[in-house]
Amino acid sequence: MKKIVIAGAVALACAAGAAVAQEKLRFQPNEGIVFTPRYQAATTVGQGHCLLRVWVDDRATVYIRGDQIGVRTLSGKMARDEGSYCSGPLPANAENFRISSSNQPGGGRILDIDSPTRGNGYTGSVTIDDPRNGGQTYVLDVTWNGDRYVPPVASMDEEEACQATVRDQIRARNGARVDVDFRPNVRREEMGSGRERIRGGGWAQGRGESTRFGYECVVDDRRNRVISANYQVSGQGVDNIR
Repeated sequence: MKKIVIAGAVALACAAGAAVAQEKLRFQPNEGIVFTPRYQAATTVGQGHCLLRVWVDDRATVYIRGDQIGVRTLSGKMARDEGSYCSGPLPANAENFRISSSNQPGGGRILDIDSPTRGNGYTGSVTIDDPRNGGQTYVLDVTWNGDRYVPPVASMDEEEACQATVRDQIRARNGARVDVDFRPNVRREEMGSGRERIRGGGWAQGRGESTRFGYECVVDDRRNRVISANYQVSGQGVDNIR
């Protein structure tokens, strides 16, 4: 049974929730800090962005993974965040990942920029070298293409990934408290070129009534992702569930 990831066809709010599935950054207390940045809407469609403000004395490495930012102190006084924010979590399928320095304090350097890949746990990173005594604040612009979070290959087979995508779509339109259950009978059809169509049905309950729905997904086994997913409600309760 192959593993597959969910390709985001849902809103950023749902995507941020999916970030929980990714392994979290962890440091020892004396190594550094890990935090979730503030979020501000992206100004460019299709492009994700973080503005990182980090105070560094000597040397530190900044990591970005999913909805987390980590700052590990390599030498000198403990590095700290000074008001970083992002347009959303860093997706595993980020393309054109770039880091540049907005202020470049005198003598300071940014080194060893690493783009997110499967091999590094979909983590972007950069090392800051600050030779001056007393430390300085560095402002880093981080940008990428692909502004929806996609969990890394890890946890779902094709059927589960399809159903998880449909569940997120239903809750995105009707609220997070809607109960979504899927029928066990699922139809699967090979489409060729590594693609497969998955069809099924289920029940969604909200505001006191249950509504039937049918769903369909197309998954790509070669690229390990859900290409498309949609659902349609029918029967009683269609006024309560969209």
